[in-house]
Amino acid sequence: MKKDDSGNWQSDDKPANVIVDPATGKVTIPATEVQDGSTVTATAKDPAGNTAEDTADAGNNPTTEAKIDITEIAGDSQAADFADDGSNAGDVYAQITPAEAAGGFLIRGTSKNIAGEITVTIAEKGGVAIVTKKVTPEADGTWSINVGSNELTGYNATKEYEVKATGSSADGSSVEDIDLTASTPQVTSIKLKDNLTDEPLVDGTYSYSNFYQDGDAKYVGDVANAENLSSATSLATGLTNDKAAVLEFTLDKAPTAGQEVKVYRYTLSESSDATNPYTTHGKTEVTGDMVSSADGLTYTVTPKGDNVLGDTYSQNYRYEVVVKDKNGEDLSTGAKGTFDFRLDTLVEQMSVEKFDITTGEVVFAPTGLSEVGATIEYRYATGTGTSDWNPATLGADGKYSLQLNNFNRKVPGALELRITDAAGNVSETKVSVLRNLTSVMNTEEGPDPAPTGSTIGAPITYGNGSMDDAAITAPVQPTTTASNGAFVTTDGNDTVIFGLDFNKFGDFGVYNGTYGGTNASMIRGFDAGAGDDSVQFRGTLQSMYNSKIAMGAGNDRVSIAGGLLVGAYTFDLGQDNDVSGNTNILYIGGNTANAAAINIYGGAGNDSIHIDGTFDGNKTVHLGEGNNELRVGYGTAGGVDLTKKIDFISGSGDDIISVKGSIDTISGQTQSFNLGDGDNFVEVGKNVDTDGSFTFGSGVDTVNIKDTLKGGTFTFGAGNDSLTVGTIAKSATDNVKIDMGEGDDTITITGTRVNTGYGAINGGEGNDTIFLHGTDLSLDMSQVLNVETIDMRAVTGGTGNQKVALTLADLQRNGDSITKLYIKGDSGDTVDFGNNGGDGNNNAARDGANGKEFWDHGGTREIKNNWAVWEKTGSDIVENGVVYDKYTYKGATGEVNNEEVYIQQGVQII
Repeated sequence: MKKDDSGNWQSDDKPANVIVDPATGKVTIPATEVQDGSTVTATAKDPAGNTAEDTADAGNNPTTEAKIDITEIAGDSQAADFADDGSNAGDVYAQITPAEAAGGFLIRGTSKNIAGEITVTIAEKGGVAIVTKKVTPEADGTWSINVGSNELTGYNATKEYEVKATGSSADGSSVEDIDLTASTPQVTSIKLKDNLTDEPLVDGTYSYSNFYQDGDAKYVGDVANAENLSSATSLATGLTNDKAAVLEFTLDKAPTAGQEVKVYRYTLSESSDATNPYTTHGKTEVTGDMVSSADGLTYTVTPKGDNVLGDTYSQNYRYEVVVKDKNGEDLSTGAKGTFDFRLDTLVEQMSVEKFDITTGEVVFAPTGLSEVGATIEYRYATGTGTSDWNPATLGADGKYSLQLNNFNRKVPGALELRITDAAGNVSETKVSVLRNLTSVMNTEEGPDPAPTGSTIGAPITYGNGSMDDAAITAPVQPTTTASNGAFVTTDGNDTVIFGLDFNKFGDFGVYNGTYGGTNASMIRGFDAGAGDDSVQFRGTLQSMYNSKIAMGAGNDRVSIAGGLLVGAYTFDLGQDNDVSGNTNILYIGGNTANAAAINIYGGAGNDSIHIDGTFDGNKTVHLGEGNNELRVGYGTAGGVDLTKKIDFISGSGDDIISVKGSIDTISGQTQSFNLGDGDNFVEVGKNVDTDGSFTFGSGVDTVNIKDTLKGGTFTFGAGNDSLTVGTIAKSATDNVKIDMGEGDDTITITGTRVNTGYGAINGGEGNDTIFLHGTDLSLDMSQVLNVETIDMRAVTGGTGNQKVALTLADLQRNGDSITKLYIKGDSGDTVDFGNNGGDGNNNAARDGANGKEFWDHGGTREIKNNWAVWEKTGSDIVENGVVYDKYTYKGATGEVNNEEVYIQQGVQII
């Protein structure tokens, strides 16, 4: 090279691919023109003839580096430039949820200088490939593969999976990227701690020391997970009386980014389903009361505020520990991630099975589980004074025997009991024993033990004028005042037992263990006064003539061994007396007559009504505030239904209606159930067939109808409510109307059909979902309003072979504001556009620019050119881990609207 006259460098004989910069004289020789490792010499010569030179060794020809990077797994972005395999501090673990494994997901990545295909495999960490896919990169190096529905077989969220992408460069060099998925942490240990050491009385004094030593290990300490709630009778079997018992659990590993530990508590109620004896409801998140260790392995939940449980005679609960994943789904933490226990904070008075005044033998039988294994002491009035305290004898049958020698039962409160139940609750009560009540008993007046026929040893004969007289028509049961020694109640803890063992127990016209009379002037009511009281009728109630049983303030129990015969009955469990936290039970051991008029009133406390048989008659049940309960048909009386007229009202609180059989009525017998605000629960073991209404206020409400919903109006308030039903099939006279109200609500259908008649299923405000879990179940969207999602997937309980049928007219019904409908399902499920029963080839579809177009209306099956259709206008759309195709409407002349239907890939479309 040399400079020309203009000062530019030039060469006359350089090879064509050698480049000379005319301004600087820089020479660039391509690597392909220089032998690798040779010496290159450059010599310069100035005009005076002076020379200079420099040398350098040529390097090897550069190679083109190949690269593969997995950038996204199931919607989760991965770290760039290195494998996410746990070897780097910045590793990001993807999460594949069970729903994504079942429904399919995408894996995306980038590549550079890859010759041919990229192979993508998924395997358990250290295992063989379960999924193998091949893909050719796009021109810009990007690539993606779709893992189809259930292709990742045997998926287990508790395991780590290895996602590997491999390929080769042009010279055959192999490259790969390996990313690991996050597993779900598992609970390795879990327990509840009972820290309740004292049993204070209402006035603030402490009397537990009269019963057991403070901190007795029998009643305080670790509570075990109840394997069988029906036998939870100690700390070791799942029983506690600590309303703020502390939950402690440990995980096998700390959560990773995107995972969050949550704790929920549920109420468990007895179910009519023998294979699933308890139904969960009242889901409450208690995560706010949880603290964790610095390493994220140990957790403690100490209930505070509203999360402290209320007083109860017996209630089952369940804690559930879950890990919320990136899509907001709750993932199981394993078999130890749930904890069942039974709470019992009150002593429930036992039932008398035998009270033989001739021999003095008395047998008490536990009425609640906590009274199994209780400790009882007793003393009693004798002919000469009062006996010493004696322990009751616990028999092999679990019943308690008392021997009352020389017992003077004609003294009010003649028997005194001290009870410590299995949970550590304590109670003291005085027991009065009478044959029957056919007059009045309250704090001021009651049966008179003074008449000659009432004395100890007097014969029990008809017409003897005693308070035990079986002939109540004349003379009436004698009464007197408290100051004259009457059998009266007090404002302390009273137990009154009606029924002795020398005669058959009450039936109609038989007065032993009964409450009744032959005219209104005779039967003037029972009033227990204040205190924790119990009254037991060992027979039936007969014709109360609108008088009432009033229990006053306190924790009270009314027990009627038989049913309610023809007549008018009123039970006041503390309507104007109870305060929040008082707990009452009304137990009726038989059926109630169709001709009975029954009024039941509760106050501010927690009231439970248990009807062992059929609940018939003209019924008014107003239970006031508190956590109230109505249970029907779970006894041995034979009846199981709630039938005919009822006016049920319960105020704010978590209320329960549980009917083992059906709820039904006849024309003119209106049924109304108003459960107010709170987390309410309704379960019906068979059918609901009514023209009546179920109304719920704000709160998380749960309705479970095991068989068929034939009629009724269900109106839910604000809250994430749920309705589960078998089949919806209107009866000949009634329609079904469901309005889920405000909130993210769910409706689960497990039967064979959906027919609301002239009603509808309205999701209301919020993001609502209908789950189809039936067999060959078809849902016609003409019966649905304001529901955003239909879910048929097996991973959420679907059975396959289910169908959703829809037309444009269905989606644009008056009152429906939803414009995006999401349909999830598996390969066995179907969406029928146009509700025409086509199979995709039977003139119900035609070929379009984006594949098949499905007939909605217009034209005929044979004349397709003027069809209005649904066509695919989007693919591989991922939302919350589900891969959808989008379908939109196109009219016969090309007009469109804003209705969009997203269908999970893999679902059949016809």
